[in-house]
Amino acid sequence: MPDKIAIIDIGTNTINLLMVNKYAKTYQVLHSERTGVKLGQGGLNKSVITKKSFNKGIDCLVNYTETCAEYNVKSIYAFGTSMLRQAKNAKTFIHLVKKKTNLDIQILNGVEEAKLIYNGIKLGYDFHEKSVIMDIGGGSTEFILADQNGLIDTVSLDIGISRINQHFNFSNTLSQLDIKAIEQFLHKKIGNKLHTYQVDQLIGSSGSFKTFFELTYKKKYDTKLFQTIGITSLYKTLDKIIKSSYQERINNPHILTLRSELLAISAVKTKWILKKLNCKEVIVSPNSIKEGVIFNSIF
Repeated sequence: MPDKIAIIDIGTNTINLLMVNKYAKTYQVLHSERTGVKLGQGGLNKSVITKKSFNKGIDCLVNYTETCAEYNVKSIYAFGTSMLRQAKNAKTFIHLVKKKTNLDIQILNGVEEAKLIYNGIKLGYDFHEKSVIMDIGGGSTEFILADQNGLIDTVSLDIGISRINQHFNFSNTLSQLDIKAIEQFLHKKIGNKLHTYQVDQLIGSSGSFKTFFELTYKKKYDTKLFQTIGITSLYKTLDKIIKSSYQERINNPHILTLRSELLAISAVKTKWILKKLNCKEVIVSPNSIKEGVIFNSIF
């Protein structure tokens, strides 16, 4: 009989749930869902979870544990990333979650988060050449340098898209001055930290990259496959997103509502990184932290 396990990834913008049947060397997805809780909304750069976000987060995790019970899942692994790493009231949040759900939330530091992302991708992808993995989060962004021999280096930076948005308080449609401000912010925060990351291939591990794929090819992203986006086509897509209005993004069927507000910032950031690293190819990964937990439990 397989083991039923659940992984809950508590991010700055979304809280994600994945439930699987785990076998000796493989797994089968039972259920997955994503909720736009926005734990970092309004308080990210002040290092506090606001009351509204706090309550939404608690409610979401109560609902997730009830769903796990319906599937008779016994083992639940819950992880917090950037927002819970820094929030002054994170301990209060974690304590109340424990009281209401009996969940033990493990806070990942940036290196631990990056390693789980790498393992998640490794679960379904063979690194045939040196590559950079990029995970665009709301609070932080992780960069992982890896090849067929394993993980080479990790960098975790507080340059998430929600953090950028709250730092500058942008309007929902970016101006040229807004774009310039984002680029200067990235230049200042990243500096020479990625100077060894000059590679041809970037692997995008986040919902933003899945959206980029769907906007480029006007079709649903297959979450079971690692898929390539042509770099020329991707740049065209990124430029269209950057120029788009908030209303245009809201009305676009290929953009999830929870991504529409910050997708333009994500596009500016991705374009800047691709040019900085001189990447020639982008592969979209369906796997990330949650699959990294599965990898660790299998191997």
